[in-house]
Amino acid sequence: NWLVVFSGEQGMQCCPEEHRFVVRVSPAGAVLDNPPIRIDAVATFDNYWPPAVGSDGVNWLVVGMDRSLDGSFVVRGLRIGPDGTILDPAGVVLASGGYPGDFDVVFSAGQYFLVWADGGMTSGGRILGQRLSRELAPIGELTLIEQIGHLEEAGLFGDLLDRITAIAEDPLVAVDVGDG
Repeated sequence: NWLVVFSGEQGMQCCPEEHRFVVRVSPAGAVLDNPPIRIDAVATFDNYWPPAVGSDGVNWLVVGMDRSLDGSFVVRGLRIGPDGTILDPAGVVLASGGYPGDFDVVFSAGQYFLVWADGGMTSGGRILGQRLSRELAPIGELTLIEQIGHLEEAGLFGDLLDRITAIAEDPLVAVDVGDG
């Protein structure tokens, strides 16, 4: 199956009621979730960047920008099971600070690798990376991949043997997880 992630409004014509949703699609093209599964707990204005999707071959990982209770920006992830069950209903804060966006995530060698562009107000442009366990626990330290003046985008490719194929079109993301 594939997982499609998108942002959309509910209850109003624009932004105040914007949410993130997922829909599973079968290899035959059948939509498995109608209505879509809402994956954020509350409406947010912080869907500026399309989320990224990765898979460990069993579960999907959806990663995007959110805000913490103190108002700072965070990178939040949640896993979705093959049956559409949200495994991390509150999400997991994977990194905080700066202004994260333009996410990409891949699974290889038994772990996820998440990269993102950070255009923080004081940090200039940075490309950051974090290795994560299947349970979304950090592995090692946050990695500064590159420090640059202006960011365009961040992206990565993983081991093709892991059968991860990602198609990213703003604001739609689909991931093929093989014959699942």
